[in-house]
Amino acid sequence: MRHIRNPETFSDLTVVWYSSNYLDDRNPHFMNNTKEILRKNIADTKLISVSQKPVDFGENICVGDIGRSNRNLYWQILQGAKAAKTKYIATAEDDILYAPDNFAFRPKEGHIGYNMNKWSFFTWVYPLVFSWKRRIVINSMVAERDVFVKAMEARFEKHPDYLGEDYCSEPGRYDKYLGVPVVPIDEYYSAYPNLVYSHEDALGYVTRGPNKELGGMRCTELVPWGSCQDAMKIYDENYVAEKCETCGRYL
Repeated sequence: MRHIRNPETFSDLTVVWYSSNYLDDRNPHFMNNTKEILRKNIADTKLISVSQKPVDFGENICVGDIGRSNRNLYWQILQGAKAAKTKYIATAEDDILYAPDNFAFRPKEGHIGYNMNKWSFFTWVYPLVFSWKRRIVINSMVAERDVFVKAMEARFEKHPDYLGEDYCSEPGRYDKYLGVPVVPIDEYYSAYPNLVYSHEDALGYVTRGPNKELGGMRCTELVPWGSCQDAMKIYDENYVAEKCETCGRYL
């Protein structure tokens, strides 16, 4: 794994890491790796973890065993944002690898920024491949703390169940439809990508399963994450790369 941009400490930023702790028992190898990589790539930037079980990871806020759901995911992020003391916050999900320069962006005043340079890695697809699809997602966001908190509180006030699983969305998406104040967004592309793992233990797999589609843009190497085989080793401690006997490609 190579770092093109050296990890940097941002005094104006708090990283809000959130987890249901579902992977703690299901795949501790993967959880340990994602946390170690995040901690390295944000240097001494302030870190708040919001979890359903106590964790020794930055300043921890344990919300208790409230269960996995889209609603609770957004609610946990809000608790971390409200506890932050810096002008800006950035989100970090427990099963994503974040490149150091993801955290360097600052949106315009009153806007919320979403990093569009994030590639997906489906652990159940063979041959293994990275793919890209243009999507605005809460897991790669940088925003002014106050702007984000105000936007999220408006959503929860209007929809106390947070939109029942049908309306869950990032601030800046579907605002008019939800009847909440419109928040402008800034899309940005970090120089090097975040890597989003789609795996059988993910919340998204529960609702969509293997029907999720690969993005149209695909590759087998990503800087700074290396090959698909390198990415698989981060996820599965027992993984052994195999080559196709016919074409010589890795599977």
